[in-house]
Amino acid sequence: MRKPLMVLAILVLLVLAVLGALLPVLQGWVFLILALYLLATEFEGGRAVVRGARRRWPVLSRWSPPPAPIAGRRAICTNSTT
Repeated sequence: MRKPLMVLAILVLLVLAVLGALLPVLQGWVFLILALYLLATEFEGGRAVVRGARRRWPVLSRWSPPPAPIAGRRAICTNSTT
């Protein structure tokens, strides 16, 4: 019962992603990311696609930019001359 529901959820998210690309009100990329996440976590074929994409574009493996410095604290700079 779980696999048919996941397939249905992925299809609905992909349809919403297409609608989001056509309508300026919806953010289609969010639905596309969620659909790809479900595809990669539930199906072996999805995992293979994600692995191939990460091999082709290594930038996809970096999840987030470096953290911003905390407000109120001085940043530690290792290459300063003072």
